[in-house]
Amino acid sequence: MEFLKVVRSMAAELGWPVAMMFVCHRVLETVSGSRARLLPYVFVAQPFGQETAALRPDAAVWVGRLLAGDELVAQIPRAPEVLSARWDAGNLCYAASVGGVLAGQIWLQRGTVDDDEVRCRYRLPAATAVWDFDLWVAPRFRLGRTMARLWRHVDVAMLTEGVQWSFSRISMYNSGSIKSHARLGATPTRRAVFLLLGPLQVMWSDGRPRLAVSWGLRGRPTLDLTPPR
Repeated sequence: MEFLKVVRSMAAELGWPVAMMFVCHRVLETVSGSRARLLPYVFVAQPFGQETAALRPDAAVWVGRLLAGDELVAQIPRAPEVLSARWDAGNLCYAASVGGVLAGQIWLQRGTVDDDEVRCRYRLPAATAVWDFDLWVAPRFRLGRTMARLWRHVDVAMLTEGVQWSFSRISMYNSGSIKSHARLGATPTRRAVFLLLGPLQVMWSDGRPRLAVSWGLRGRPTLDLTPPR
């Protein structure tokens, strides 16, 4: 009964096509032991330079770029080898702390991005866009201004470097994330659906390539992401 409530709620917020994909996804996961999944994504572009609301200074809050050797790194809830790989790849980490306690983080990447959930590559305008991922805010700070302070700092830092857009992918099943990105001015630019059946992956998208079939790590499709006009 609880699952039916979730499906009805999703249908009311996101439409029945998304709700039915979610049902198929859960059935595939259950019968395959998570080896089969149906993952629909929407890719959004968020402009920098749109932040206008004033934030009152708080002496207890620190916001800035984290480097690999900083003390706060030990509080990031990610495996050390994962973090090392991100820094080795040239990714940037920005974080916020309150009284020395990590409150939130966000990672940025330029150029070409390999997805860590499906077998797909995203190509961005390297000079003017970044890919933001792994946005995390500690539960105790989610009702405060942590996210706004963190994004404001990133906004200023990227504009200084001539970056105009931030891209990210959102699961179509995640209505909360879709709404929060929309409030920040994000615009949908592309959509793609991935069907994973063990080593087999089938992708449909609303741009080129429309259809891509791959086996294992072979034939990884590339999606070009461009800012909205």
